[in-house]
Amino acid sequence: GLSQGVRYMLFASFTFTIMKVCVKLVPHIPAIEIILFRSIISLAISIFFLSKQRVNIWGNNKVYLIGRGVSGAIALVIYFSLLQQIPLATASTLQYLAPIFTAVLGIFIVGEKVKNIQWVFFALSFAGILVIQGFDPRISLWHLVMGVSASLFMGLAYNFIRKLNTSEHPLVIIFYFPLIIFPFPRYGL
Repeated sequence: GLSQGVRYMLFASFTFTIMKVCVKLVPHIPAIEIILFRSIISLAISIFFLSKQRVNIWGNNKVYLIGRGVSGAIALVIYFSLLQQIPLATASTLQYLAPIFTAVLGIFIVGEKVKNIQWVFFALSFAGILVIQGFDPRISLWHLVMGVSASLFMGLAYNFIRKLNTSEHPLVIIFYFPLIIFPFPRYGL
């Protein structure tokens, strides 16, 4: 059978897909309001499990924790807004640029080694995104910029998580995301 890790990955992928569909189905609710309710739920769940396990919620490396929270928050705001403006499949495709940004930013943030052939694949991926934008008249240049920006900030957030995974409890890393994003709707960001 499947390992426990693979089952968790499949379940996470399924729930994230359901979340995207739900965001797409409520275009009359501003993305920032959806994010507010998502952050309230995430914050409550995080605090519950942190207190249950008696983990210091503030963590040790606040610079990277805040960096993870801010970059993840920006990515989520842009991506949810994009989801409501363009077809779901195209928004999801644009999101698949995040691993490329994760690898490229990883060179500078975590000392990632990128092989020469990977650069070829990165270029092909970007070319594919440009082709998608060119063939779908519903996708403006602004939507393309939004999608690439969301993926860039996702890649940054993933690298901060990689920096934190040896020094912070996983629940603390999770906690900082809704903590940082919670004020965004209040200020209309």
